Amino acid sequence: MDNRLYSFMEWMYRLVYVNVLWLLFSLPVITAIPSFYAMLSIIDKWKNDEKDFAVFSQFTSECKRYFWKSYQNSLLYIIIIGVLIIDFSILRNSANESLIVISYALLTLAALLIMVTFYAVPISVKFSLKHYKVMMLSLALMIKQPVRSLTAIVIPIFSIALLLVQTGFGILFLGSFTAYFMVTATNKGLKKIYGNHPSMTSTVKPQSS
Repeated sequence: MDNRLYSFMEWMYRLVYVNVLWLLFSLPVITAIPSFYAMLSIIDKWKNDEKDFAVFSQFTSECKRYFWKSYQNSLLYIIIIGVLIIDFSILRNSANESLIVISYALLTLAALLIMVTFYAVPISVKFSLKHYKVMMLSLALMIKQPVRSLTAIVIPIFSIALLLVQTGFGILFLGSFTAYFMVTATNKGLKKIYGNHPSMTSTVKPQSS
């Protein structure tokens, strides 16, 4: 019981710490996405029992490493999801029933893309793969564990709700709570598919220059 409590408190401290780093590094706004990638990288290291590193220095290094890659991998997802949600908002108020049906089809497509992104981002952090391979693997993980995939929708909503209800507490876990579940779901899904194959259980790989 004491060990579990200690582990829980240790993870709470870690998530608060890395979340504060993410918020600080996101102040220029343009670094929000790279610093989120850095947060995923740090959490992934912790999940793989890597502890012998300076968190701040590692976070800074990872933020620089993933600056361009994060935009290359995420910007298209963000734009497409944004367009789908905007189209849904416009079409759902239409008097035409066919357009209303189309609006909810677009919303469903946006939800599926969010689920794919939920896995695609941690995979991009962990491995140097071609974009289409990241997408295929993300789809496989989404289908393999549908319940965990739903957390891609639930966790961000919960984090925002927590921020609105308990602002101070919500800020402390605003990004790290979602990042933790993204890493956990991805790692568990990869283990289901590949078992303990070394190429799939290794941590973040250096990017080629």
